[in-house]
Amino acid sequence: MPGKYVFKVLILGEGGVGKTTLKQRYTEGLVDPIYKCTIGVDFGQIDAKHAEQEISLHFWDIGGQIQFREISGVFYKGAKAAVLMFDVTQPSTLDGLNEWLKLMKQENIYDIPKIIVGNKIDIRKVDKGHISTEKSKKFCDNLKIEYYETSALHGEGTEELLKNLVKIVAMTYLTVSKKAA
Repeated sequence: MPGKYVFKVLILGEGGVGKTTLKQRYTEGLVDPIYKCTIGVDFGQIDAKHAEQEISLHFWDIGGQIQFREISGVFYKGAKAAVLMFDVTQPSTLDGLNEWLKLMKQENIYDIPKIIVGNKIDIRKVDKGHISTEKSKKFCDNLKIEYYETSALHGEGTEELLKNLVKIVAMTYLTVSKKAA
């Protein structure tokens, strides 16, 4: 059996949507409930298995504030997957995903596997104008991108997301390499 495969995974989205909290949940096993702006990029890694193959996912949590956008492209090189996040309580962050997808096209990484995540479902109130699951799914269906909902803070939906991310990355890259051998 070959050694461990390493895959770079970008976590993209507007500031404050929960990217760092999700990364911390996966890589540190705990989260800091106090918001801290990511300046530039933050890193973390986890090890996983898929079909007895060892995989290491290296998460690159890219700062979402507008002032970091011009430099964020330098961090995209070598990415094998992207998790695009928005905050279900902030409709503008769903619309903002179009800008992140445009940046991925500019950096020639649009064709990597992508997952869209609606975060903060633990505080969603549709009667307050928050984004419904149906609206989120429609947005993702139009883009032909898989959709998941999470509460990165409380862990709801995060295990399913991680299992599917590992599966998608493994099926995309390990299946191709086995066919080529």
